[in-house]
Amino acid sequence: MTGYSLADLFALCAVCRADVFSRVGCMSGSLWFPGFRAYIFSHKPKHRLDCICFPLVDKGAKASDPILKTIQENTEEIRAFYQRSGIDTVLQLNPGSAVFQAEDFPSTG
Repeated sequence: MTGYSLADLFALCAVCRADVFSRVGCMSGSLWFPGFRAYIFSHKPKHRLDCICFPLVDKGAKASDPILKTIQENTEEIRAFYQRSGIDTVLQLNPGSAVFQAEDFPSTG
């Protein structure tokens, strides 16, 4: 199960409600969402997960918006929670910001 931004919330909720997923990718997750971290801490996955990957842009912690500043901290805490549960986890900080510009995408022509 993979999600990007707000779809990450769905991906992480899905593994708590269904036993068909063994790997999760949370790309640039909206883990700032109010109450979501507490939800994760109180709901275990229905099935033993092999791996959860959290690719994240590295400029989130420097954002001017106080809510967006929490993304990296929340991601790190959620990752640690799953890691303590014995799930292989990866946090990959990538250069950039959550706002994409046209030059961020490769040319198709």
